[in-house]
Amino acid sequence: MSFFTELQVRHTDFDELDLPSQKNKILEILANDGIHEDVYTSLVTAFSEGKEGLNIDPIYCLELIEKIAELFPSSNFECRGLGEEYFYTWIICVENGNVIFKNQPWES
Repeated sequence: MSFFTELQVRHTDFDELDLPSQKNKILEILANDGIHEDVYTSLVTAFSEGKEGLNIDPIYCLELIEKIAELFPSSNFECRGLGEEYFYTWIICVENGNVIFKNQPWES
């Protein structure tokens, strides 16, 4: 099992998500999931600079991105998570805060 994910983010409407505006809610999600709060800083970097390495499982990373998308109902972005093994590479597309496409190879 891998506990590293390179998170890549592309904003499809050219408006970046303002993660700091939802910092407390994101930190609450992390705390409820038993994830260290340092992951928040890595998320901010990924969403502002386009990519960042996160020390979390790739499957959890996808679930986390889905939870974050719910906090931004008008958001439009795409993410790709690259785990250490090829099998743990995923894609998610969010339009108006809703997941419109998701590829999870571990389910096929």
